[in-house]
Amino acid sequence: MSTWLTNCRLIDGIANRPAVDMAIEICGSKIGRILQSSALETEDVIGADDQIIDLKGKTVMPGLWDSHMHLTFFIHTRQDFAHVPDLAIRGAQRAQDFLESGVTSCRVMGDESGVDFALRDMISRGEFLGPRLVIAGESITTTGGHAYDSSGIECDGPYEVRRAVRQQLKRGADFIKIMMTGGIMGEHEGFGSTQMTPDEVLAATEVAHFAGKHVAAHTGGVHGVEMAILNGVDTVEHCYALDERVAKMLAESGVVCVPTLVVTDSISLYREQGAPEFALRKLEMAREYHRRSFRHVLNTGAKFAVGSDLPAAKVNGVVPTVREMEIMVELGAHPMTVIKGATSCPADICGLGEVVGTLTEGKIADLLIVEGCPCQDMKFLENPVAIMKDGQWIKNLIE
Repeated sequence: MSTWLTNCRLIDGIANRPAVDMAIEICGSKIGRILQSSALETEDVIGADDQIIDLKGKTVMPGLWDSHMHLTFFIHTRQDFAHVPDLAIRGAQRAQDFLESGVTSCRVMGDESGVDFALRDMISRGEFLGPRLVIAGESITTTGGHAYDSSGIECDGPYEVRRAVRQQLKRGADFIKIMMTGGIMGEHEGFGSTQMTPDEVLAATEVAHFAGKHVAAHTGGVHGVEMAILNGVDTVEHCYALDERVAKMLAESGVVCVPTLVVTDSISLYREQGAPEFALRKLEMAREYHRRSFRHVLNTGAKFAVGSDLPAAKVNGVVPTVREMEIMVELGAHPMTVIKGATSCPADICGLGEVVGTLTEGKIADLLIVEGCPCQDMKFLENPVAIMKDGQWIKNLIE
């Protein structure tokens, strides 16, 4: 028995424009045949027990990826609920909130106390409701470096870095996260101050690549991004301050930028969450640099993916993944390129491009259904009318 979604607009995550009047077959957990809706009338393709859902022109697209999120990033945790049981419960709730907003896969960029490992495995086994999680485990930082007081393992020199990377791989991390520069939430650092040395970065990328894993680097400043490119990093996160020269290096190298523009766009959220004054000042300072940096990314044609990195699952009532997509379009990105940055691009980064990220025959059925066309207005993504993961409805307001 199959389910057919008919009379829909299809954004498959590959083509540069939507296809109209399409029919999509869902067979168990997989995408089956994809045909013109008119073919259903002339060809004998629908079984007697198949379910047909007429979407009346709604848009079907791949489930969204958030390429930079944390399950246990809560600004007030350090004072109020830093215990493991609290983090686990709150992290699980955040995962579920993302899924119920249309984010069916997440690249988790460093969490505390093994919460990410536990949730990834429980979700994978079907024991808990949440997005597909691809996790880094604990991030690799330097002594006193960014996130040393939360999810970071402090290391100095390439030998310590190699050991720390191997420890995360031993635990079952899907990729490695390194902290190359300072950031917003570190009190005694600039958001672009370089903290790792080239030999430390190279040590991390060599060991990770030997194991077939990619490396993501927290890089706030231009020098950190350049060092990351030269030493084998696969994705650079944030990029608060880029110049045109290094943006061209990004484009030429194929390294993917995950800019997390919604971070500096959400100063009021950080204030409401109780962020310290030093962090609020840095957010204000970084905002225009951040937007200018993304324009350099666009102008040079560098690859980018969608990630959020907020201490909450909603900002002004919207999942931050979608708000990030809206900001990208506001700054001049083509809507279809942004959609690919939230679907096929992150799936490829995580080595899952043959499994998820596009709506093509044989892929896992992770999908969204929205009223209008996101290529014309990203705000349609704020309220999906249906969400499916692994062929199962998470939300369905159609029937």
